Parts: sequence; C-alpha cells; structure tokens
Amino acid sequence: VPTQLTIQYQNGELPEDIDQRYKPYYSTFASAVSFVSENSYYVSYYTWDDMQIDWGNVHDELGFSLTLDDYHTIALSYANEAVDVYTQVPLDSVPNLVQHCENNPLENLDEITAFILYTLQNDTAYTRTPGLTPANRDPVEYFLFQSKKGYCQHYASAAVLMYRMYGIPARYATGYAVSPDAFQAGGQSYEASVTDEDAHAWVEIFLDDYG
Repeated sequence: VPTQLTIQYQNGELPEDIDQRYKPYYSTFASAVSFVSENSYYVSYYTWDDMQIDWGNVHDELGFSLTLDDYHTIALSYANEAVDVYTQVPLDSVPNLVQHCENNPLENLDEITAFILYTLQNDTAYTRTPGLTPANRDPVEYFLFQSKKGYCQHYASAAVLMYRMYGIPARYATGYAVSPDAFQAGGQSYEASVTDEDAHAWVEIFLDDYG
C-alpha cells in the first residue's frame, strides 16, 4: 500500500512542467499530477521496503502477474539505454581523473563505491565557499586536483564521472534531502517545512530492478 505525501509550495504557483514538480523516490506517475489546490498536489509513493520484490517469483496478489512480461521488456530496454547514455565521459576534459581511475582498476560495485568515497573523503574538504573555478577549466578536474574544496555539487559531479569511468551507469540529481527528524506530528499526519537549506545534489547509479 503506497503512502501519500502532499507537497505545498509556500511561495508561487506550481511549475507547469510536471517533470519540474518534486516527487519522492518510488512515486507513481499518475498521482504526481493529482492536484489538491493551485499551489499543492499529492504524490503516492512506496517505501524502500516495499521495493524488495522478487521479480522472478511474483504472485498474483501483487497485481503484477498480468503485465510481468511487459515489465521485463521495458526493464531490459531501459537497462541497455542506461548503459549507452549514462556512461559517457568527456575524457579530454578530465585527464587527471582518467589517469586516477586507470591507476586503480576495479570491477566490483562495492569496491568501486569504496574507492570513490575514499577519494572524495580523504583528498578534499567540504565548504560552501570554495571559490570560483577558473575559466576554461573543468570544475571536477579543478575540484579534485587543485582546489580540493567544494560542496554537494562538486562531490556529486565527481562521483558521477568516476562511476561512469568504471562502466557503472550514473547521473547527477538535484532536489531536497529532508531528514526524518524534520517531520512533526500534526493530527493523523506529519508535516515538514522544506527550505533552500535542504537543497542538495547527489549521484544516482543504475541498479537492476530499481532503475
């Protein structure tokens, strides 16, 4: 059973483009366009636990059996497309990063993730005031090998390129990261106020059965 989330814009009207409206992971597309008022809408979404599905052993009560073949066809097509689209890297723009990854050949996803985290956590420092990237310099290359200072956008961009260099489909994502502690009980529901302080950037990687 999905959970319902109402998203209300405190300032201004809803973006006309549906794709520009914020939605949590595992939300259903149809509910993303269901309006509550001129400045709010609701989204039905599933939790991470709800996504733990054994796709090779789907039962009728889940409601997927009739469309399971279609699901597999779409999933396979998307997986192939993701490899083509989300592994592209401007190699000429990041020669130092290319060399860094070539000097550390890895194939296992866990090892690749650990290496990326090690690179970012040990060779750089987080700051909201890293300064400007010089003209005609790649921001990731400059961040990792010269300034070594940055915030979420720098870290996410670097992680995307490193995953791609190892053949893992990855993309840059932006939105809001809201802590569970931000939600306060209000009657039979919970409410959270989300501001620009919660704005965030992160990396998404392709995982079978999750997208």
